Amino acid sequence: MKPGVEQKEHAWAKWALAATGGCLVGALCCTFFLMVCALALAASAQVPQGLLSPLTLAVCGLSAFAAGMTAAKLSGERGLPCGAAAGLLLFLLISLAGYFLVQEPFSAALATKGAVMALAGALGGVLMVNRRPRRK
Repeated sequence: MKPGVEQKEHAWAKWALAATGGCLVGALCCTFFLMVCALALAASAQVPQGLLSPLTLAVCGLSAFAAGMTAAKLSGERGLPCGAAAGLLLFLLISLAGYFLVQEPFSAALATKGAVMALAGALGGVLMVNRRPRRK
């Protein structure tokens, strides 16, 4: 086996581990943000129905951003693909949960959520990799 092939295999494993770790952090962030939103909506007298869809889209975007930042921090390089992969993996996790729990069909809103999550994850990854180290 050539030495370059073995290094490529380790690189894919490193990126897959980074994307998975980012997805887990994003899922925890999403759970926390949704719990805070649920508490705020439960405390309010009226729940505006038109607010729920944009609110969940914003929460998913913030969670994908956190997932992308975590994935880029774990990989240390290539923030754009690592962050986008973490965002898409988080989208897949949320979509499958929605499908199996409430039989949510595929729609344009779901496609929009996927695009927002992929872009937010990629942005988080790019910002984390290009972050300047702090001087002490």
